[in-house]
Amino acid sequence: MLTYGREPPCPIDAWCKVLKGEEVNSHSEHLELLKRKQAELETIARENADRNLQTARERYNKDRAESQVVAGDFIFLKRQARVDSLTPKFDGPYQILVRREANVKLRLPRRDKWVHLDNCKRYTGDLPQVILQQPRALTGG
Repeated sequence: MLTYGREPPCPIDAWCKVLKGEEVNSHSEHLELLKRKQAELETIARENADRNLQTARERYNKDRAESQVVAGDFIFLKRQARVDSLTPKFDGPYQILVRREANVKLRLPRRDKWVHLDNCKRYTGDLPQVILQQPRALTGG
């Protein structure tokens, strides 16, 4: 108090301008006022964060095409390890059993496997009669 010649305001008071135009008679009223202002600021911050997140999503998805594969379609599965540049990049075609957002469950010869759509490529040829081909990454050859 000696430094300012008056009671110094709390930092949140100065930032929120709580005391400006507000009549406070006791410390408990002042505390309640600060709590209300803090709740208002948290609400504003949450709304701004949500709005910014939505804007970022829209910007990210602006030129992005949604994959049009559905359960029952056939796709190629990208090989994770290639021995040399002459080996094919994809194995398959494999049938999609289930699709959930960006993941699909494929019917492979040994077992069903979940993979991300980024590792798949749509099969556009005639429908295969029997799928016997095993991915080379799983067979070791």
